[in-house]
Amino acid sequence: MELIDRHDQETRRQNNFSLPCCRVGAIRGWHLCRFFCRALVVALVIGDFMIDQRSLLTLSHSTPLAPPKPSIAIDPSDESCPFRNSPLYRSVYIYPTPDFSLNQTGAQLAQQNSIYSPKGGRTNGGVVRPYPWLEWDRRTREEGGGWGHYDVGSPMGQYTLELVVREILRHPNSCLQTDDPQEAKLFYVPYLPSVEFHQGRLYATDYSTSPYGKAIYDALEGNYDAWEDYFGFTSKYWKRRNGSDHILVWSEPLHGYSHPKMKRGNHHFIYTQRLLRPAIGVVVEVSTTFVDMFPKCAAKNILVPYPNPDGKWLNGKFDREAQELGRKINAAVGEMGDEFYRPASYYYNAGNHGTCANMRSAMQADYKCTQSYSILNELAPAKKKLPSNTLGMRLSKICPCPGGDSPSAKRNFDSLLAGCIPLVLSHDFVWPFSREFDPAVNVDPNDFSIRLNAADFEEPHYKENCTPDSRGISRGLPKVIEDIIRNDTELERLQRGVKKAADLYSFYRRTGSEQDMPDNPLREGILPDGGAAHALVDALAARVGGERWVQCEKELAQLPRNLPEVKTFKC
Repeated sequence: MELIDRHDQETRRQNNFSLPCCRVGAIRGWHLCRFFCRALVVALVIGDFMIDQRSLLTLSHSTPLAPPKPSIAIDPSDESCPFRNSPLYRSVYIYPTPDFSLNQTGAQLAQQNSIYSPKGGRTNGGVVRPYPWLEWDRRTREEGGGWGHYDVGSPMGQYTLELVVREILRHPNSCLQTDDPQEAKLFYVPYLPSVEFHQGRLYATDYSTSPYGKAIYDALEGNYDAWEDYFGFTSKYWKRRNGSDHILVWSEPLHGYSHPKMKRGNHHFIYTQRLLRPAIGVVVEVSTTFVDMFPKCAAKNILVPYPNPDGKWLNGKFDREAQELGRKINAAVGEMGDEFYRPASYYYNAGNHGTCANMRSAMQADYKCTQSYSILNELAPAKKKLPSNTLGMRLSKICPCPGGDSPSAKRNFDSLLAGCIPLVLSHDFVWPFSREFDPAVNVDPNDFSIRLNAADFEEPHYKENCTPDSRGISRGLPKVIEDIIRNDTELERLQRGVKKAADLYSFYRRTGSEQDMPDNPLREGILPDGGAAHALVDALAARVGGERWVQCEKELAQLPRNLPEVKTFKC
């Protein structure tokens, strides 16, 4: 008898509930009601919403697409699944989670399911021990209304990619999972490295390499002993294609199998996350320098946006707060329909740290001398303090996004959700799902964002008393932004692009309604079915068969031996 992941058992049990759950006040009942009550609507409209990353910025939700059909006949009960037309329909095998309370040996598990290795648990007297991240995942999800990675409004929300991807692949309504590894096109390793590393804390205390991270590291090098020992699974499917059909998710740009300190440049891509090895790495960051040096190997992996699992960004709560603040400036905003009144030209609120600290300091100094700063400072709930990103971005037309500890940041994508045009000041930042990462993709970041040369803004253009310095302000960032805003045609073009890009770069669909989107969709188990989720599934399907790893191997074989070692990021 095959062991089933306990999460799957629970969700299948829940799906046996009937429509009377709509009258139940419990959160879980409400969540299920959402799926049952909307099933007919989803079945009618989902075909019009399928996301094609190659042409999304020219599409509306009413544009019918013809995505490639799956190779498996669609079960009639799956007609409401948003990914039912994907080639990955019922084709992703997820390594299961055994019932660790039984204290079973690897041999006992292998007798029940051939996915397990009889060698499992060798370092624990033959018993396969609980994976350490599972208890932290359970505690942070269930206790205190959600904390750690499930405190989605905190800085921890930016590290939730591994949880979001897991939900996409294993949610019963996604229809991507298969229980047959022999028929699987891809294999997902449900390792949660960020959850394991942080243990519910924003600042981790143990930077040592996990034996589980080391086991995957070894497997990518063809040594499967630790994989069979610690994870307890057979290495049969790793060996089938050298792991090029295995999915690994890294939620943080500077962490992966290991957690080295003070490393930058290509180090994390090459060594910490092993993006030059066979597996498909789903990551939130690569650099322009890395992509230029290893274009084929970079494209073997999948670059995705930082998730924003805070439902208030999606269900209209923050939008309504921003509109209330906007009314303090313009009483007529209530007559402007759904359009936000954005009184500030731009919003900037970031610390002075990382590779681009000098530029950030100059940007902060100049910003305090602008009308935008004065307007937002007056609107701030706490005087003498700017509004939070959630409101400041919604009250501004342009949102500068400089490099920091690494080239990317969650703010780049939050600005799109807030309708604020991102102004990128980072040479090494790469937009996911775009031609910057994969030349075969037609999404052009110039349609929804601005990119300037960071070196032009490394010194402030105002003195401390906000008088222009000897150079004047003609070349300063405030003046550049004002010039962009005065060009009505260009501003409107970018704003149209931002609206479309906001769909592409959100894992959850924006509903504008609290009935359809709770404040914490991650904790409530809502299936991520936004544009980024569709783009990710499409990208995974494009990597079936391992051909991209073959191209990466050829690229690596042709590299010169004296390839420079890149130790820093470029601002």
